[in-house]
Amino acid sequence: MRLEDLPPLPETPGVYLWKAGEAILYVGKAKNLKARVTSYFHGEGKSLRISREATWLEFIVVRDEVEALLLEANLIKHHRPHYNVLMKDDKHYPFLKLTHEEWPMLMVVRRVQNDGARYWGPFPEASAVRRIKRLVDRFFPLRQNSGFPFKKRRYPCLNHAMGRCLA
Repeated sequence: MRLEDLPPLPETPGVYLWKAGEAILYVGKAKNLKARVTSYFHGEGKSLRISREATWLEFIVVRDEVEALLLEANLIKHHRPHYNVLMKDDKHYPFLKLTHEEWPMLMVVRRVQNDGARYWGPFPEASAVRRIKRLVDRFFPLRQNSGFPFKKRRYPCLNHAMGRCLA
């Protein structure tokens, strides 16, 4: 592909997909799509190889860099492009999960399952999710011990004694 063959690119955040026919070669993100994509034609190594192998470029405009990061990660996991080697691993962004039980729990998980629970996320920073969970735990008396299955206890847990758990 040549620089002249590119579609008109905006100077906004987004995700771009280099394609060869229907196959996706590479998925990337950018603060400025126009600047990032045109840099492929002036680079060397993998960047130049991708721009020469590609026959088409698609792009998706997003609101900000965080949304671009999340979309890029999801597209890489879904399509598994040849040139994206870093995000092919099995890492997932964290979610908050509220279990669907008689005494629900709020948990930080990395995989969404079809289990009747409510999920919020994904969140790009695990530390932010943990801070949110601590804040929710402080104000809402949800069950905090995993107790699968519930153990018969002589006394309720310490969180119940402090009014932080419905026990």
